[in-house]
Formats: sequence, structure tokens, C-alpha cells
Amino acid sequence: MTTRVIADIAERAPQREALPTEVGTFWLPGAPHDVAPALDADRRCAVAIVGGGFSGLSAAYHLKRLQPQLNIDLYEAGAIGFGTSGLNTGQCTPRVGPPIERQVRSMGEEAAAACYRYSLAAMNQTVELIERERIDCDLQETGQWQVALTERQALLLDRRAQIYRRLGFDADLISGAALRRELPGSPTILAALSFPAFALNPGSLCLGLKRVVQRAGVSVFERSAVTNIEICATPRLRVNGHAVRADCVIIATNGFASALGILRRCVFPVRVFAMATRPLRRDERRAIGWSGGQGLYDARHVFNFLRLTPQGQVVIGGEFAHTQPNVGVDVAPSDGRSKRLAAGLAYYFPALRDIEFEARWSGVVGCTLDGWPIIAPLGDDDNVYYVGAWNGHGVALATTSGSVVADVLTRAPAEQRVALPWLRRRAPGLPAAWLAPWALAGHMASLRLYDAWDGLFAHGR
Repeated sequence: MTTRVIADIAERAPQREALPTEVGTFWLPGAPHDVAPALDADRRCAVAIVGGGFSGLSAAYHLKRLQPQLNIDLYEAGAIGFGTSGLNTGQCTPRVGPPIERQVRSMGEEAAAACYRYSLAAMNQTVELIERERIDCDLQETGQWQVALTERQALLLDRRAQIYRRLGFDADLISGAALRRELPGSPTILAALSFPAFALNPGSLCLGLKRVVQRAGVSVFERSAVTNIEICATPRLRVNGHAVRADCVIIATNGFASALGILRRCVFPVRVFAMATRPLRRDERRAIGWSGGQGLYDARHVFNFLRLTPQGQVVIGGEFAHTQPNVGVDVAPSDGRSKRLAAGLAYYFPALRDIEFEARWSGVVGCTLDGWPIIAPLGDDDNVYYVGAWNGHGVALATTSGSVVADVLTRAPAEQRVALPWLRRRAPGLPAAWLAPWALAGHMASLRLYDAWDGLFAHGR
């Protein structure tokens, strides 16, 4: 039986910048209230959960539902709702893994259909959880459109629609007159593929889940950073300088995995930037249309994604970049990135070319080389699990991931477990972790060049 110690973060990584817990975020303006106490003594628990985002809260929720007597601790380095989960754009959609055509090529139609069916179920289960627990998070059924900005992308969406239909799913390809009725202010969009989807306030969902698990008896500790993990028969953690012993550990840190010294060659921290406009005036809403409020994202490799908030603000995200995992989550876009995001919004909706932006921020997501998430045991005892690397599709998947982890940790019969390609011991990785910034920068540059070449033929752009 082996023992592995994850090195002390303070000795091997730069200090993380201050988290946005005193000034608030776009979704949760103002400093947090009812912050749980920080850990101030040694602890012993059955399950220790590292990370208070969607995945960690989901694990606590589902473990308590399966075994209410379990003694569960949850440790969050900042304040719940003010980290990456609470900073995303809040689009709850059915998507997992690489594009559907790649899934069909690599593992066949039956497996690809099963994965998409699982993601649909995850979205619906997330909505059911929100409604069952009466979490107020501005939940709205909006749908989502993947849109084509070039003829080449329109052909791609047509092929994808055919694949989804062949797999047995509804896939409405919207073009021509229907598009112009819905988006009269966006002449650049040539076609759209429609998916079911919901929109919500991600910060409020985090806070709601926190209150639910606290009522169920989970001990939540905020501003309690884990700085050392020893993986062995009885795992040991160092939290705020105190010793924590647990029977099982769930590491739910998504893009911050490498900050804990784990999966450094296969889970990469990618920073995603976002901005929000001021509330649109009535004349601006009339000019752009968008009465259905569908989430939008384009079919480029390096894409933008947009949504409307209940307050009538447009949120646009994108400008992906590899980052250091210990840099604060609320870094605003640089002037160059802000200009590119503003230009992206103007390309979608020319009438909003000169609109003012009220908020700018970013968050860190976990990405993998093959596009699949990871739920993986660490060490030889199968009592420490990493869950994350959602590749930007984490609202539904992460919020339901706890049911999978709970089944595994409570030793549910194998026939009751869901067979998932991301429940795995190994994931493809780089030969060395130090290659990640260079490899990912080169990969992103090549994708941007391809998109730029394709864009030359998009309405003369």
C-alpha cells in the first residue's frame, strides 16, 4: 500500500490573489453574508470535500441523501458563491465531451447517444433539485442556439443536426425567415441549431445549495484553504494550519486541481473572460429582437457565448487563455480582451456597437486534452477522488456529479452505477506539466488562425 503526499502549496506555488469576497461579484453584488466559520481546530470526519463549488456542494448533497448519518466536512478557500462556479454565465445546457461528430467517430453512435442522453438528464435533474429545494436563483427555461457566422459553419450545423436526429434526438435547424424574425438585429447569423437549456444566477445557486447541505448536517468551513493532502489508507489534510483526518476525500476543485499538485499533466486551468452591458433600453431590445432570450454561442473553435439576464443586460464571454491556477478568480479582462469581447458583441448585434459595459470579470475552468471530464480515484485505496474538468459545461454536469461520486464512495452495486467515459483512472496528458502553457497557447493560436481564415469569408469580415 503506497502513500503519496501532495506538496505544500505555499512552498511550491505563487500566492493566490485576494478572492472577490469583500466587494461582491456581478451575480452577487456586495460582500457575502452568513459566511460559515473558518476551521480553527483539528478535525476528524468520514468525508472531507475540498471545494465549495457546484461539484463539492453536489457531492455533499447526494452523500447526505444516501447516508444521512455520514459526518461530512466541506472546505472552501474563499466564500461559497464568490468563486469560479458563482462567476460563470449560468447557462444550464445538455452538453458533455467533444463535439458530437467526434464522439460518434471515436466511440460509436450508441455510446455517443448515451452520453448526450446523460447530459439531458443532468440538466433536468439540476432543475428538479432547484425546484425541490426551492432555491431562488432566477431559473428560466430559455433554450440555447449554436449559431453559424459563415457558410462553412452553417454546413457544420446541418451535419450536426443530422447526427442528433440519427441518434434519436430532436435537433431543430433554424434558418432563413425564422432567424430574421427572432434576431432581426443580427444579420451576421446565417443558421442556428436549437438545444433545450435553462438560464440561472450561478452565485445564487451556490448559496442555495450551501444552505441546503448545512440544513442536512454538513459542516461547512469557508475561508479554509487546504494546503496539503496526504493520500493513504486514512487521508490527512492540512487546512488553515490544522490537521484533518478523513476516511474519504473528494477533491472538487475543477481548474484548480494543479494548484493541489494533482493531475497536472491532464487537467489544465483555462481562464474564461466575461463582460456585462448596462440594462438595454426598450428601443435597443426592439432593434436586436432576441425576444426568446436564448443563450447563444457560435460554431467557431474559439467562440463567444452570450445570454440575457432578467434585468435586461447582455453577458458575453470568451477570450480563453491558459492561466496559473493560483491567480485570483476575479481577474478582469485586459484592455485588448475587453475590446475583442466588445467587438464580438457588435458582430452579433451591430446596434450594440457603442453600448457601455458595467462589469468585467473572469473565472478558471478545468479542461482536458480529449474534452471529457474526469471522475478519478487517486492513490491505491480508492478513498480519494477528483471530480471536475468540465471543459466549460459544468452547470448541469457538476451539479449532478455528486450522485455519481456518492454511488462510488458508498459502494453502490455496480449494476446501479451509471457507465460514464469520464469515470476513469487515466486521462490523456502531456509528457510533462511544464509544457502545458506552451502547448495550450500553440493550440489556441492554431484554432484562432483557422477561425480567422474561415471568417474572411463571413460577409467580407
